[in-house]
Amino acid sequence: YPQAVDYYQSSFDTLEQVDQAPTYLRRTGQSHAALGIGLSYALQDQPLRAAEHYWQALTYLELAYELESEALQDEAVDAEVDIYYLSEILTALGATYIEQGDSQRGIALHQRALAHARAFGYTEREAQILTNLGVAQATLSNAAAAVEYYQQALTLYEQMGSREGWRQT
Repeated sequence: YPQAVDYYQSSFDTLEQVDQAPTYLRRTGQSHAALGIGLSYALQDQPLRAAEHYWQALTYLELAYELESEALQDEAVDAEVDIYYLSEILTALGATYIEQGDSQRGIALHQRALAHARAFGYTEREAQILTNLGVAQATLSNAAAAVEYYQQALTLYEQMGSREGWRQT
């Protein structure tokens, strides 16, 4: 995993220096690289370093949204920053906080991710987030809320025909 961190860091640094691509695309790429670094640290059991890079990924992606909106108003480009990716960052960040015992903060981040997943029809992501919310509620000893989230996730997995998702929930 240290090699992965080096690769993602090199990608992040290179994107900072590229002048040919629109700034919002460079920031989106840097966001992807920061998420990759965070995931690499998470796999190395370094959750605090992972969270630091998840926040960086979120910051760069939000900046990319702002820059993209400005570019679209000028009609210079016709692109959309991926909302699915935003929910992925929020989910990774939320899971990190839950694992570190800050369930309330993790829940808030998962709720943001859930809103995006629902708004854009990402059913599988929605089911995954609902499962994570169930875990968070269980850690807070909120059994009724946990069961409610798990049931919602199971319903979505059944609708999708996902036995794997159903088993994991």
